[in-house]
Amino acid sequence: MKTTPIFILLITLLSCASVQAWWSVDYYQTDGNPFSEAFTTNYESALKASNSLVLFSDMLTKFKEPKEQAELEVTMGFGYNQWGGQTDDRKAIEHFGKALLHDLPPTVLLQVYSLRGDSKTRVDGKRAALEDYLRGLAECLRYQLPSKPSADLYPDVTYSIVFIEGDNSPLTQHYRQLIEDQERGIRQSRFEEVMIRYRDILIEEAKQISGGDAEQIRLAAEAAVNDKSKIPALIALLETPNPKQLIPNANTTQKP
Repeated sequence: MKTTPIFILLITLLSCASVQAWWSVDYYQTDGNPFSEAFTTNYESALKASNSLVLFSDMLTKFKEPKEQAELEVTMGFGYNQWGGQTDDRKAIEHFGKALLHDLPPTVLLQVYSLRGDSKTRVDGKRAALEDYLRGLAECLRYQLPSKPSADLYPDVTYSIVFIEGDNSPLTQHYRQLIEDQERGIRQSRFEEVMIRYRDILIEEAKQISGGDAEQIRLAAEAAVNDKSKIPALIALLETPNPKQLIPNANTTQKP
């Protein structure tokens, strides 16, 4: 990436992603820590403990804000789904289900449907899992996602400006707007990239578990999706070749 100085107040900006510290927060669209200091302190302490999931469960009775409840339910869903020594698919399904009662970001929704579907495969069978994969794909249809991520995810030139206090000149306003527009564009591109890759994961999971059986897919879609107008588009997704641009789950890590 190259940088170009525009005038004396401009400096190089290296755009980078925030570290995803929370399971329920979409850092492709949001910066910073949305939680209180008390919640953050308790959460970090629980994460480091050997009985993390018990402590997270205790936090549910203490922290009642919807975003706090969502974070705890998603965390426990992930934990019971995949943390070594603590896996319990029935509990994973339970907590993912409670998490879905909250307003989760779309990138998180896709991961929750994918992982809950995986747990349902082992507990409730293939049909139940397929329905969850289709629910995730139905969420993808809310967005006009291209078939593959843009090749020009990051611009060749990025800018940042050191604003002088009280300076609101037309030139300063111009570059402030330039930076805001560029950052917005980068966020949107990164959002689309992640949504496309999780969409492809869900397509592959749905194809594998259904064996490509069109009638099975249709019946599962009718059971899973409230908006029946989406069913033809869902079926079409599973009938086309999948680029399967799989990436490691951004939130999938083994508990240290």
